[in-house]
This record gives sequence, structure tokens and C-alpha cells, in this order.
Amino acid sequence: MMYFDKSLDILYSKEVNYEKNEIWNLHQVETILNDSNSSYLQQGNAYLKNKDYDTALEICSNVLDENSDNRSAYICKITALINLDKYDEVLKQTKHYSHLSIESYPNLTTGNLLLGWEKLIAYYQLGKTEQLIETVDVYLTFTDEEIKPFLYLYKAVALEQQGKGELADILFKQFIPVMYYLQTDSDMNAIRGLGYLS
Repeated sequence: MMYFDKSLDILYSKEVNYEKNEIWNLHQVETILNDSNSSYLQQGNAYLKNKDYDTALEICSNVLDENSDNRSAYICKITALINLDKYDEVLKQTKHYSHLSIESYPNLTTGNLLLGWEKLIAYYQLGKTEQLIETVDVYLTFTDEEIKPFLYLYKAVALEQQGKGELADILFKQFIPVMYYLQTDSDMNAIRGLGYLS
């Protein structure tokens, strides 16, 4: 009986559902790439999902060159750059397309979660902890309350890298209510790990 219960847990787990979604997404990617009527942006996003980041970058850059207000093309391009570990280029693009960044969209909500995180990711990957902390502090001034714990994770990781572990722990603890909401263990090591993954 114990093994049956465990198998039910696995069956309904997020991992299995994620795998089912991945299979469906790959089918959708193939459909888009084989459809001559799909737009360049759809193709760029399909290559992105297919983990062909160089092709996605090329296509989404072209779309963005044609329309510098295309937020979807910007997100596609930035995502490709991040996956190609081109963090200096990410920062250049956030300056060049500043009208598409988080600073242009105050009252950030969870629906716009992706906008603005590219700077935080780039600063973290480049080891620019001071710039990371300064940027988080700015974002905290206009970000909705439900997003702030995610920003605290970035700041906590930067503080920990600076050797300020006690301050980092205070910020890591701000994420405990989110862990309860996500129905996940609130173990401090799990939260710290999540911070380093973000």
C-alpha cells in the first residue's frame, strides 16, 4: 500500500506535469517551425523553446530592429542572451531598450514578472553585487508587495557574496511566507538554494 501511495504522489507531482507540458510544448514548437504562416517572432520563440538560442537571438534581434517597441521580441532576445551567457550584452540591451525595461512599467505585478529581472541576472552572473543591490533597492520602491520577496532573494544572495551573511539571512527569511503559499518546505537551505537559482 505504501508503494501505491507513493506512486500516486509521483503521478500527480509537479515534475510529471512539467514533463507532460514539455512534450506538448515540443509538439507546438515543431508545428510553428513547420508552418510557413507563422510570424518571425513566433519562430524566434519556438527556437528559444527548442534551446537553439543562437537562431532565436538572430531572429528576435531582427524583429526588434524592425520594431523597437516590440516587448515580446525584446524578451525573446534577452532570454536568448542570458542562455548564451552573454551578460555584458544583456546590460547593453537594457540600456538601448530602456523603454521596455521594468523602470518604464511602475506598479509591477506578477503578470509582468519577467520585465526587469534581466538586469538582476546579469549583475549577479557578472559578480557586480553593488549594482545588483542598488537596482533591487530601486525596484523595491515601486514593486507590488507580492513581488518584493523575490527581489529580497536577489539582494540576499548579493549580500552573502559580499560576506554579509547575517544581513542575507534576514532577507532570506522574508521568503518563508512565499514558501508556505507555494506549499513547499520553508527550510532555509531550500530558500537559499532558490535564491541562487533565481
